[in-house]
Amino acid sequence: MPTDVSQLGEWYGVPAGHVRQRFEAHLKSSPFPEDFSGVAHSAKPPKDRGFTILYKDVTVLPAMRQRLSIDPDSPTDCFLSCNLCGPAPQFKNCGYAILCDNGHIYFVGSICAAKHYEGRFEDARRIFHREQDERRAQEYFFEHASRIPGVAADAKLLFEIAERYAPAHKQLKRLPTFRKALRHAIVENGGWLQIETMEQVKLADGSAFPRASWENFERITGETAVRSEYHLHDQLRDNIKLLNGFGSSETEVLEGVLATQESGKLPELLSAVLRATQIVDAARDDLRKFRAFFQQDNLESIQRWLRHRESKLQCRAENSGRVWWFRAFSSDEPRRFDMSVFDAPIPKAPE
Repeated sequence: MPTDVSQLGEWYGVPAGHVRQRFEAHLKSSPFPEDFSGVAHSAKPPKDRGFTILYKDVTVLPAMRQRLSIDPDSPTDCFLSCNLCGPAPQFKNCGYAILCDNGHIYFVGSICAAKHYEGRFEDARRIFHREQDERRAQEYFFEHASRIPGVAADAKLLFEIAERYAPAHKQLKRLPTFRKALRHAIVENGGWLQIETMEQVKLADGSAFPRASWENFERITGETAVRSEYHLHDQLRDNIKLLNGFGSSETEVLEGVLATQESGKLPELLSAVLRATQIVDAARDDLRKFRAFFQQDNLESIQRWLRHRESKLQCRAENSGRVWWFRAFSSDEPRRFDMSVFDAPIPKAPE
């Protein structure tokens, strides 16, 4: 039976946030969104009344709805009807639940709603997405406020490590052919340093000719160390200021969050914090790779490869204990690396 929408509905005067919570709870427990209390059936929403979007992408599972339907053979039971172009079934996802200011709830498709409400529906969508972003930001900060000071301290520690590692990268850049060869091995050959071998290929007439091939010789790691540029300390420096701005305690973080919320910039702050956290995590992984390059076994693999008579790279590696030198034959100046810089492991992320 059609709902009389000329009368005030069940949710008249109830805050939209409360209705949204109830509706979301209903969706978790029922495959029939239209069974939620206060939904208008077989009625169009008034074009001249205000409305609020409660939910985006209302989704139904046709197979489940068909099993639970009192009429399993009816296709109209398997999809959700649009209050604007129904009652024929219209969608199984991407529908909108809207709350009219007269207290009734309607299901509408985005195309129908855009035509029905004209520009007002696009405005409502912008408001809905903004409110969703604000709720997401609130939930994140209240859940992770205690963690942010730890991330800031962690970023500072990683920055200090990145600063200590920077001179080693500068030295490697002064051996461009050597660095490029190692990067090719790590990136293109799965870490394998290769040597050239010659084999005799016999033809059908019994003659043979030599053919060059490449054989895996030693395997190395540490891609970060052989990149053309080193920006880890710069990336961390740019984000430490943001993270330090929250203060050193959970209370200070929450005070800053509330102040930002009042200014209406909480979603932007969340985006900045998530980006900073991702950069800190990525820097940690890159520093681990950098450190792995300068481990003794990795350098010894490079040394054995350079000493092999079929290694074509005009460079040599020598060491005295933990101190290593790499020298290109075209240069008289060896590049010195003290491995003690890389003794301490990279710290784990804070809990």
